[in-house]
Amino acid sequence: MKGTDVQLHMSADDLFAMAQKKLNSGLWTGAAVLLENAVAKNPYYSAAHNQLGIIYQQLDINDRAQYHLEAAVRSEPENDMFRRTLADFCYIISGDKHRALTLYRELTGSNPRDTELLQIAANISIELGMFDKALPFLNTIISLDPDNSLAQQILDALLRRALQPGSMQ
Repeated sequence: MKGTDVQLHMSADDLFAMAQKKLNSGLWTGAAVLLENAVAKNPYYSAAHNQLGIIYQQLDINDRAQYHLEAAVRSEPENDMFRRTLADFCYIISGDKHRALTLYRELTGSNPRDTELLQIAANISIELGMFDKALPFLNTIISLDPDNSLAQQILDALLRRALQPGSMQ
């Protein structure tokens, strides 16, 4: 995407700041143009890639969204926010549950007390029929939050299922 002549002389950071102002005004497409120019100037600008991924997801341009979300994670692989955004995209938008589970599992490694992440990882494991993989996530949730009735109900159901011969993978 091409910008104005003024934008050609702006830094990637200045373009990012202008894009944020456009987003705050609800101008998603204008923000995308500015962010595309920012990543053209700096292909490793992870925050701009992440923001582009979110914008393109909102605009239902999911192939571009995924490209930019992945670029953000490649540029800054330890950034949990970027990894979470990509994991959510894989799970909710693209339906790539195996990839999402891998990403959520990595996130639980760096956020072992985040019961929301643990619950999502357990849910995906169950959706994929990987019941035995859900158990540690559920046990951890219950150890962190003994009053979590949802996790306890799911764990009880999985344990009842385990008692049936040949039912757990």
